[in-house]
Amino acid sequence: MIEEENLEAQSKDDSAQSKEIANEIILPAGEAGLQKQTIEVKEPQTEIMETHHPHHVTHKKKWTEYLLEFLMLFFAVFLGFVAENIRENSVERHREKQFMSALIKDLQLDSVQFSRIRTGNAYKLKLTDSVITYFGLNQNKTIPATIYGKAFELIRGAAFFQNSGTIDQLKNSGGLRLITKRTVVDSIQGYDLGVKRLTVRDKFEVDEVVKNIDLLQKLFDGQSLSQLFIDTMYNKKTQDLKNTFISLNTVYLSEYLNHLREFRFLIFEDMKLRDQIALKAFNLLSLIKKEYHLENE
Repeated sequence: MIEEENLEAQSKDDSAQSKEIANEIILPAGEAGLQKQTIEVKEPQTEIMETHHPHHVTHKKKWTEYLLEFLMLFFAVFLGFVAENIRENSVERHREKQFMSALIKDLQLDSVQFSRIRTGNAYKLKLTDSVITYFGLNQNKTIPATIYGKAFELIRGAAFFQNSGTIDQLKNSGGLRLITKRTVVDSIQGYDLGVKRLTVRDKFEVDEVVKNIDLLQKLFDGQSLSQLFIDTMYNKKTQDLKNTFISLNTVYLSEYLNHLREFRFLIFEDMKLRDQIALKAFNLLSLIKKEYHLENE
């Protein structure tokens, strides 16, 4: 029994050694002898890779979701439009106030002209009355040079030149639409129309002045006037108008007096019209200052 057990044990050892020898490779190691190099043989491992397939979760939207998206888009566009409209309105109100400030300056300059021309016309009325009165009371063929001086002053005049820069800009560039105050727009248009009437009347006045000059040249003797006004840089003389007389061509006296009466009526009517337009300028000036809070302009 003991021998059988020993034989079994020895056979197991031999099989174990044969397995080890099978796993060993003997390589030449030169003169030093053979060296055993053991190469471990590993069995290939297979990695198991998991494949993930994408899953698209789809579901049908409700009509309320579409409505909500539409409302959000609508309100975004609407608010953008409102913001732009507010900005444009602010810019236009600023431009409107700038126009009104400039118009105030133009109206102030126009008012100065109205005042100056009215003073001149009032003086011309007095001169006209004085000349007509003199010729009505005196039938002499000679007159004092002072009367000629008054008659000569009647041909002087002061034309009105409107400071229309702002109004022209408002009309030509469509700026009147910027004015939100309807009363201001109406006043501007009324004033501008009145100034156009003045332009037409000024033409009549110029024609009357030209006619007046023509009659003066015919009525007063040229030789007498030459003696009165002769003057050179070598011969300076003092004019004694009170004691100097000028001869008349009396054939033109009646025509001249009739013209003076017509001229006087024209001046009087011109003063009334200018007073009306000056009042419109004053009212427009006050209205603009009140509506746009420009009292300090």
